[in-house]
Amino acid sequence: MRLPSGTISLLFLVIMSLPLTFCVMTEIKQQQLKREARVKLEELKLKKIVLSASDFQWTERGKEISIHGELFDIKSYSQKNGKFIFSGLFDKEETELDKLEHNWSNNQEENKFLTQLFQVLQSVFHNSAPIQNPYKKLASQYPYPGPDKLSFQPKKIITPPPKA
Repeated sequence: MRLPSGTISLLFLVIMSLPLTFCVMTEIKQQQLKREARVKLEELKLKKIVLSASDFQWTERGKEISIHGELFDIKSYSQKNGKFIFSGLFDKEETELDKLEHNWSNNQEENKFLTQLFQVLQSVFHNSAPIQNPYKKLASQYPYPGPDKLSFQPKKIITPPPKA
């Protein structure tokens, strides 16, 4: 069974667009969570934490830090005696989204699966090209006597014709 080339192309396009779709959806979700975090920073009771510079990493300067993999949205911060004082909220939803994105990009099994899938699709496309002249290939594999060689064949009749 041979699929039409348009169907195969569409299938290949859908498969190729999956990683891009995932990235775009993740980015949209992150932007939505950041807007919600800004609203929460205004409405909810903020937590105040004191950290040294080695205890956290900036993910967005002045807006968000990462503390041992947990994201913390910052409303305000200050620095005194080498220590940072942050006021804000821990953002569990964005932390989960960040972990999902990180795991997805580093997942070797999924990368192996996609590589194998693309190899199979490549072989389908490679083998689906029509053979230009199938008779040339057959002629080189099975030599046959051409019309000029048939005239020089011996005309010896081994068995007599049947009697009626």
